[in-house]
Amino acid sequence: MTRAPDTQTHVFRHCPDFPAEREILSALLRPGMRVLDVGTAATGRSARLLRELGADVVSIDFNPAAIDEFAQTGDRRLIQLAAADLCALPFPARSFSLVLVAFHGMDYLLDEEARQQAFREAYRVLQPGGSLVFNGFNRLGLILSPDYLDVPKVRRLRIRYLLRAGFLRRTLRDPAGLELYQASPRETIHAVEAAAGFHFRFVTDLKGRSRSQLRVSLLATEPYYVFQRD
Repeated sequence: MTRAPDTQTHVFRHCPDFPAEREILSALLRPGMRVLDVGTAATGRSARLLRELGADVVSIDFNPAAIDEFAQTGDRRLIQLAAADLCALPFPARSFSLVLVAFHGMDYLLDEEARQQAFREAYRVLQPGGSLVFNGFNRLGLILSPDYLDVPKVRRLRIRYLLRAGFLRRTLRDPAGLELYQASPRETIHAVEAAAGFHFRFVTDLKGRSRSQLRVSLLATEPYYVFQRD
């Protein structure tokens, strides 16, 4: 299975807050729910958000250095940390009520075999009725969306992406230079439902402005997806 070459070396240190992510999790979570956060990073961004919302959080990362850096911040209270692989989760079946793969964690898996295995593993560790939440790059939205065009570096990258027909490829280079997977919402929804017994619930842009699949497909650069386990 193919992963982004930087999976075990890149340490994510930014701490963005996406309205859609917070809105989705606030609606799905109940106090004490056991949640698996995939992609701790050095900031523990999504793990801390889940804890803030009352979840019992287990947070994993493929990069042990990222986990160690977060653990040293002193902000890991009530968060269980582990180095683990999304494609081979070290947890019993039906261990969690929700699996969150935030901020392109799924896009580090570059081929379909790896992604299918990750979806199957998420299904296995979820309880019946549990939710899978993740986001990823949308090839069409990267052409048509007006978002982030006020950031010069992003604007240059998107112009280059268009001129080089990057939307026709399976992967792209993000502003940090990382090679990541990209797909349309239609492709993503089909892949998840084909991998395991998930039912698509909705997709939304990062700001939570729309749940119209058509609008998100055209204009969202990095939509969030919500699926439910049968």
